[in-house]
Amino acid sequence: MSGRSGGAGSGLTWSVLREVKCAELEQAADGWGRVSNRADAARDRIEGQLLPGLRDTQRGEAPDAAVRGLRRLG
Repeated sequence: MSGRSGGAGSGLTWSVLREVKCAELEQAADGWGRVSNRADAARDRIEGQLLPGLRDTQRGEAPDAAVRGLRRLG
């Protein structure tokens, strides 16, 4: 679009809509979809492999703190 700031007083007009490049928006949406899928896969791997391994092999406060930290990421 033409670099206009979208302040509170600006309205959506036909000329602004004509400037929208749908292909660029679709590419951005596809990119964010790929990022989201990778994040979901990483979370599943952490939940399914890393956390059980921590619980099974470590004792004390350190694994509990690690589990809390990893859960905050998700």
